[in-house]
Amino acid sequence: MVNFSGVEKAAWFAIPHPGYYSLEFNTAAIVAICLMTLVSAVETVGDISGVTKGGAAIIMFGMIVSAGLSLLSEVKMNRCNMVIVALSLGIGLGFAAAPKAIGIFPAELKIPLVSGLFTSALVAIVLNIILPEED
Repeated sequence: MVNFSGVEKAAWFAIPHPGYYSLEFNTAAIVAICLMTLVSAVETVGDISGVTKGGAAIIMFGMIVSAGLSLLSEVKMNRCNMVIVALSLGIGLGFAAAPKAIGIFPAELKIPLVSGLFTSALVAIVLNIILPEED
């Protein structure tokens, strides 16, 4: 039979006593576990196929787009804001779809301009500063 006398005498609510049984950290064990975790992570990344990486990329970029749409849903869409959204998306997607279009720029600018994200953000920020705000 099980003895529940200790449970019967216990308080309904009690403050925990951290370190009651003391804690010991063995440095060698911690280093060994960290090394095994690192090796396991490297092996896992090496085992991921291109299809899995593509699926993960689709989910990741889909989440970024949905977060952006969520932010845009809070903005009053007047003509000025619609122009900002249209131009930033158009230019960002245009540079991403036609990388030859950035051939006129110096090599230092080509790297960030290839990414549609950087170009879209830059255009949106500049237009938000330049264009007058509507009521």
